[in-house]
Amino acid sequence: DTGSYSRRAGQSRRRSLTHQQDWYLLLCARRIRMSTATGVTKQSETDFMRWWDVIVPAFTNAQWVQNFRMSREVFHSLCNKLRPAMERRDTTSRECVPVRKRVAIALWKLATGSDCRSIGHLFGVSNTTVCRCVQVFCAAAETLLVPKQIRYPDEGRFREMADYTENRWGNRWGAIDGSHIPIIIYWVLRLSTLWKLATRGNLFPANVRSTSAMTAGYYILGDSAYPLQQWLLKPFQDTGHLTAEQHIFNQHVSCTRVVVENAFGRLRGRWCCLLKRNDCDIQLVKSMVATCALHNLCETYGETYETSWDVPIASALQPVVALAHGDGGGAEMYEKR
Repeated sequence: DTGSYSRRAGQSRRRSLTHQQDWYLLLCARRIRMSTATGVTKQSETDFMRWWDVIVPAFTNAQWVQNFRMSREVFHSLCNKLRPAMERRDTTSRECVPVRKRVAIALWKLATGSDCRSIGHLFGVSNTTVCRCVQVFCAAAETLLVPKQIRYPDEGRFREMADYTENRWGNRWGAIDGSHIPIIIYWVLRLSTLWKLATRGNLFPANVRSTSAMTAGYYILGDSAYPLQQWLLKPFQDTGHLTAEQHIFNQHVSCTRVVVENAFGRLRGRWCCLLKRNDCDIQLVKSMVATCALHNLCETYGETYETSWDVPIASALQPVVALAHGDGGGAEMYEKR
C-alpha cells in the first residue's frame, strides 16, 4: 500500500544519507593521513567544507541529535540567543565563519571531546579557529545563556519546592552531588559560592517552618562525602550498628538523591568533554558552566537523550584525590567537585 511504500522509501533515503556520511568521514580521515607537515591543500580544504555545506543540511532529526546533542530547531534557537555575542563581520582579507558553523564547531567539541585538529579537518577550518570558536561560544553562553538556564531560586521558588516534597521529606529544598572533572587547579566545596552563602546564612530564606513540635529551616541533602552542616544533611555512616530508624533515614536520602545523580549522568553523557582532563588555564575553563547551561536547555525543550550516551560505571567512578585543607598552592592536578 501507499503507507508501506512511503516508509520503505524513507528508510532507503536514510540509509543512503548514512552511507554517504560514512564515506565522507572516511574521506576526511584519509585526507588527514595524507596531509603534509605544511598543512592540507586548498582543494582538500574545499572538500572538507562540503561536509558542513552538503552533508549536514541533509541530516535527519535523529542524526542531528546524535551529532550535536540537540534537534535542528533547538540548534537554531541557540544560535539566535548567542548571535549578539558571537557574530563577526567580514574583513577585506577574509570572510568570517558564520555563527551557525561556529556554534556547530563548539557543540561538536563539547559533545565529543575530540582534538581541535580533527575537528578543524572535519569542518574545513584551522586549529586556531576551532579553539577560538569554542572559547567565544563558552564566553557567550556564560553571558547570555547561563543567567537564564542556571538561576538561583527566589523565596517563592524555595517555598514551592519545599511544599512539593512536604509529604515525603519536610523542608527538604534540594539535593547536592558532584562530578569529578580533572583540571589543573585547587578547588573544593569550601571555596565555592554555595559554601560562602551557607556560612553567612544567605543560602536560604530567613524564615523557618514548623515540623511537628519543632521548627527547622531549609536544607539540602548530600552523600557521605559531604561535611555535615546545619543546612546540609548526609547519611549516617554505616558502622554495622545502625538502628532501624537510621537505616530508614539512609534509604530516604539515597532515594531522594537519585534525581541529582541521574542529572549528572545525563550531563556527562551528552557532553563527553567532561570525561577528559581540561588543561586550559582556569580563566578559560568555561566549558563546564556552558555544558551545564546547555544540559538545562536540552532538558527544558525535552530533547532526546540516547541511552547509548550513558557513561560506563567504570568510567564514572573515578578515584577521588584526597585534598588537604588550606589554600593549597602548587600545580598538582586535582579533581574538581
